[in-house]
Amino acid sequence: MTKYLKIADILKAEITSGKYTSGKLPSQSQLAIQHKTTRTTIDKALKILQKEHLIDTFNGKGSYVRTHHTHLKANQHLGLYKKYGNTYAISAKIISFIKRFPDFDEATFLKVSQNDLVYDIIRVRYLDNKPLEIEYTIMPVKVIPGLTEEILSKSIYQYIEHELGLTIANFSRRIHADKADTFDVKHLLIDESDPILEIEQIVMLSDGQPFEFSQTRYPYQTGEFFYNSYD
Repeated sequence: MTKYLKIADILKAEITSGKYTSGKLPSQSQLAIQHKTTRTTIDKALKILQKEHLIDTFNGKGSYVRTHHTHLKANQHLGLYKKYGNTYAISAKIISFIKRFPDFDEATFLKVSQNDLVYDIIRVRYLDNKPLEIEYTIMPVKVIPGLTEEILSKSIYQYIEHELGLTIANFSRRIHADKADTFDVKHLLIDESDPILEIEQIVMLSDGQPFEFSQTRYPYQTGEFFYNSYD
């Protein structure tokens, strides 16, 4: 077997075993020394891992292990528990949870009065104790009554569907790139220079009433969406 193929197999095994988890791999120079070969050979091995979607490589930034990607259709809406609940341990850290009155834009998006209370929620979601996303969520209290920190630490959508008996139906979504801010750096454990994928959306119930206006921010290592035109 060609040496770069052997090294690719070794690196795949090390990623699978957990030696290299989400985050940056050693540099090509370090890997070349470790495997007693050239950087060219390491580069070929890493390209195999990249083709197999095990790592991402960025010019000037090195290679990163890909784990726990949010891999959803751009025209599909699923909660984390529905998507990953049978595969990973899902948890949440509540950063902020208050009731307040909405500003003009929030009231307009949610089709409520500025005199109607809303929940203002900030939480970090984790898969297997690794940060996946930061959620900034606004919900009208009269539409989604009874939210508690216990519910927020688990699944809001399961509460809405199973406890309130409501049906989550449609959404409008804007997907765009952004720069990491200090909050992202602190809670997603990323670098200041890292890009962020942000999903801004309004989600509606089956009767057309909006119940969520949110921005969800993903590190570039974990944010991945795709779209099929034939769906």
